[in-house]
Amino acid sequence: YLSFYVASIYGEERNSLIQSSLNEKGEFRISFYLPSDREIKLRYDSKDYFFIFSPGDSGFITLDYADKMLQFSGDHADRNNQMQLLDDVTNRWLEETTGAFYASKELTDEAYSALRLQQLTTTRTRLGEYCREKNITDPLLKAWALAKLEYTAGFDLCIFPFLGKRNESLTD
Repeated sequence: YLSFYVASIYGEERNSLIQSSLNEKGEFRISFYLPSDREIKLRYDSKDYFFIFSPGDSGFITLDYADKMLQFSGDHADRNNQMQLLDDVTNRWLEETTGAFYASKELTDEAYSALRLQQLTTTRTRLGEYCREKNITDPLLKAWALAKLEYTAGFDLCIFPFLGKRNESLTD
């Protein structure tokens, strides 16, 4: 099965499980109502793929099952193919950061905050360099990648004080 997710304006995932019979070429067709540019997440075989469609777009997705790689063609194909590469590279960068669940509980909240903010600065710089190197100029794509990096850092910063240690200074 393929699962397609379109988030609400509040960030909640709306799951639309798509089931369709394949034609003789092994293809199927789906349609989404999109009033504006939207990120869509495709989940296949426990891997998430992201792409952005705009109202009126038409596109084709080819999935290489062996390599778990997607290839887009159609409207905004360049953006969505670059998005796959950018998703992979930002995932690698995020694996190099000190996530809240893995950070030493010996760190104070202030020390962890300083460390994680420095790592965010580093990943922002890497994003700018990567976009220049790969000639990624689409502002929507760059904003998507930056939001991913910032959201992850923000999540880490919000939950670290509550993980694995007693913090007498925190109040309700």
